[in-house]
Amino acid sequence: VGDGYSDGSMHQLVRTSGNILYTIAPNCDSYPDFSATGLTQTIRVHKANQTGIPSSYTRKDSANEPAAVVGNAAAIDASDNIHIVWSARSSLSNTRYLRYAVFDTSTDTWGAVTTILSNLDYDDVGQGDENVAIALDSNGKAHVVFLTTVGTGTLTDRRIYYTNNTSGSWATATQVDSDISYTGNQKAWHPGIAFDANGRVVTTWLRGTFNGTGDGTIYIRTQETNGTWNSSVSIASSIETGIDQAVTILIDANNRYHLGYSGAKNGVGSGWQQVRYSYSDNGGTSWTANNPTANLTHNVTVGPNGSDGIRLWFHGDTSPVDIHYVEGAGGSATWGTETIFTTGTLDSSVGSRWAQYHYTNPNYVDIVIG
Repeated sequence: VGDGYSDGSMHQLVRTSGNILYTIAPNCDSYPDFSATGLTQTIRVHKANQTGIPSSYTRKDSANEPAAVVGNAAAIDASDNIHIVWSARSSLSNTRYLRYAVFDTSTDTWGAVTTILSNLDYDDVGQGDENVAIALDSNGKAHVVFLTTVGTGTLTDRRIYYTNNTSGSWATATQVDSDISYTGNQKAWHPGIAFDANGRVVTTWLRGTFNGTGDGTIYIRTQETNGTWNSSVSIASSIETGIDQAVTILIDANNRYHLGYSGAKNGVGSGWQQVRYSYSDNGGTSWTANNPTANLTHNVTVGPNGSDGIRLWFHGDTSPVDIHYVEGAGGSATWGTETIFTTGTLDSSVGSRWAQYHYTNPNYVDIVIG
């Protein structure tokens, strides 16, 4: 496609109602993307050359790409406008701004950039941190979750916050994880947001320390359509904490919540994690695990399989690193055989296209690997 990197929890693929695929991702000249080139990183929008399955892509409106970008997430509305949120640097060592813009697919041009917040107090954000996520409601209004520190600017104070522009302007941000406790060096990681089949806001995140420690706990918190927040619910604990993790959620038409993630390192081979899956049939109140017998991996991503089932995407622990998946109906159903999707040196995160609203052409399974 072109320059860019993907992360599992941040959606970076959309299809228009006319069945044209777009990728929306920042470039990264060197990991973890706060090198000397960090201030010149931009969001690259690439457009497929044809409907259905593309054979090539073209970068659009490069002259107006937002710069100093650290990660982004995107969603498309019923008018085929792509809503994009990202964090931006004020210097190589500090990320200070939460920003938003709309990309018009009818003209393939960037709209005006809006600064949602200018005081993130978020130091040294890099590739794999997944610090923003976005979902659009049935009216095409943007709902965003993001990470920021609380007051002191110390990284260990990092928490998850939520805002939206349903009124036409951005609402005062609400701390999502205000009802759970953090101790020691624990912080918030990998925010996610979606809508369920009843129109409720669903947020997810990980609480843990760093550097591959198996001390992570995944949480979910839902907001009713009247704006009332329910209590946070712990889904899974003692799992991988760090950049090699993704907390990805998919909610199907029957309102079953599907969650994909990586378990803790188990000491086998290179010490990678195993594929993990949990589901809820009561709006996220309680969860049941149904883990496939899949290869060791990290950065597990859940996505649709194009025929009312789901796939868990991941990469294996061999060299070169192949991209694999297992699929099935989800819930308590038996998983299919682990399948190699593509081969090559692809030690990266897989992002899968999915949304509750404005999700066109569901018979196409689209993933991005970068």
